[in-house]
Amino acid sequence: MNGSKWSPEETALLRELYADAHTEDVALLVGRSLSSVRNTAFNLGLRKSEEYLKSDTCGRAHSLQNPAVKAAQFKPGHKTWNAGLKGWNPAGSKKGHFKPGSKPPTTRPIGSERIDKDGCLMRKVSETGNRRADWKTEHSLVWAEQVGPIPAGHIVVFRAGKKTAVASAIKVEDLECLSRADLMLRNSYHRYPPEIARLHQLRGALNRQINKHTKAANESHQHRPSASA
Repeated sequence: MNGSKWSPEETALLRELYADAHTEDVALLVGRSLSSVRNTAFNLGLRKSEEYLKSDTCGRAHSLQNPAVKAAQFKPGHKTWNAGLKGWNPAGSKKGHFKPGSKPPTTRPIGSERIDKDGCLMRKVSETGNRRADWKTEHSLVWAEQVGPIPAGHIVVFRAGKKTAVASAIKVEDLECLSRADLMLRNSYHRYPPEIARLHQLRGALNRQINKHTKAANESHQHRPSASA
């Protein structure tokens, strides 16, 4: 399994969503890479449902009708070039193997910065060997420093039109902390017809207002003097 060990909550969420959802959306929701989700699903014996595979959302049914795809498929009885070569090691190949405890020459020191595939500035904060734990987005570090810890199941993102990869230009007022479920819905709007996407947006706005008023009511109740006072 790639990266850190999956928590029971992550595994349960994967079991619930994998069969009928885009793998990319599942990866976003659980905060794992696409390859990690696929590998974990395979290890757990999870499969996409027949309904999903036949749906237009999946797109598989259309791609299988493509003549180029059909031509590239293996035919019954096909033998791969490396059949029977388990553990194959060409002569001299072991000379290039890393020794136990050694680090590759590309290892970067703590404090290093890089730009990830999404255009976000990343900073190396530790040296555990776990890339996901060692590198954090600069904007999430800004949020944690100025606002506080990021709640479990949430992620810090830029507000619309405020994204930047310049550390000095990242302002906490340009950020927002969203649940991964809300973020998945936001990034999935383009998959749906306009009227359905609009309903998702309205539901998200309604939930935020409900949470806001619920929080205010709870705080008011906590500060209300007791009858015996």
